[in-house]
Parts: sequence; C-alpha cells; structure tokens
Amino acid sequence: MSSRQGLATYYQYLLQSRAGIKSEQQAWQKMLEGFEREKKNNEYRHLSLQELSANMRNYGSFMRVYWSGTLFFLEADIALRERSDGKQSLDSVLKTFIQCCRPRRSYWQGSSLIDAFDEASETSIFSGLYKHFPVAKALPDYRPAFTKLGVDVKANKVNLDKINEPSVQMRQSISLGLQKLTR
Repeated sequence: MSSRQGLATYYQYLLQSRAGIKSEQQAWQKMLEGFEREKKNNEYRHLSLQELSANMRNYGSFMRVYWSGTLFFLEADIALRERSDGKQSLDSVLKTFIQCCRPRRSYWQGSSLIDAFDEASETSIFSGLYKHFPVAKALPDYRPAFTKLGVDVKANKVNLDKINEPSVQMRQSISLGLQKLTR
C-alpha cells in the first residue's frame, strides 16, 4: 500500500475545508466521490492492494492505491480520536513524527512509516490497520467511518448530521481542524 499517496489524498480536501476554500459539505462530498469512483472500478479485483501497489504504474491502479490509503488514514484518524477522547489525532501524530522520527531518514517505505506512526502515537493503531489493508482485494467499505462522523449518503449526496454531538464534534475536528489537543 502506498502510504504517502494515501496520506496526501486524505488531507487534500480536508485542508481545503480547513482553509475555507471548500465548505465542510464539499470536502466530504469530494471524498465520497473518490471512494465511489474506486468502488466502481472492477479492474484487477483478483489482486491484493499490496500486489497492485507494488506494480501501480504497470497496472494503472493509482485510484485503488490512493483511495485505499485515504480510507486507511481516515480510519486511523477516527481510531486515534476515539481512543484519546479527542486529545490525539492524525494531525498530532504527524507533528510528533516530524519532530521525533522524520530526521532518521529521507525516504520511508510503507511498513517503516507505519511503525514510525505507531511510535509517534504510542499506539498500535496504524500497524493494526495495516495488517488488513494490503491483503484486501477491493476497497474496504468506507460507510462505517462516514457513519461514525455523521456523514450520511443518500443518492450519492452527502448530508452532514448537525445534531448528534459526538459525531458532529469528531467530524468537524477532522474537516475544520477544531481540536482539543494537549500533546
């Protein structure tokens, strides 16, 4: 799995939302559209993500690799926030990674990066997820992650829950950068 591209794709629309370039609604809609485009791609369903990632250029499997990585980081971000009651996030892990681990080398392979993210988060969230994603022969279901964030999808349109406080708070902390971080 190409961790770097998945991380960039994950942050692509969220950072636009945080900067006010896109609304929160537009950011989640764009993420939905990316997941749905990949879901409709039936090419190479007999190959695992790991196999496709290793031969991404030969297979032209960029969408599957990038959007699987996007879902990986979305699920990791949610797990970090749940585990820490919102005190830790992918943002805080990246900040710690830059301070502690990045100077060790200039190029990071996927599994080494995942180990460094576990170290930076003082968890095994990243390696736990990493066991499942590379062997998947399709994009895992993104809907449970969306549900946790109060992102409802009807007729390929995103509707954002504005009532369920835990869902709203977590989603907004992700898409708007609102956090109660102590690290």
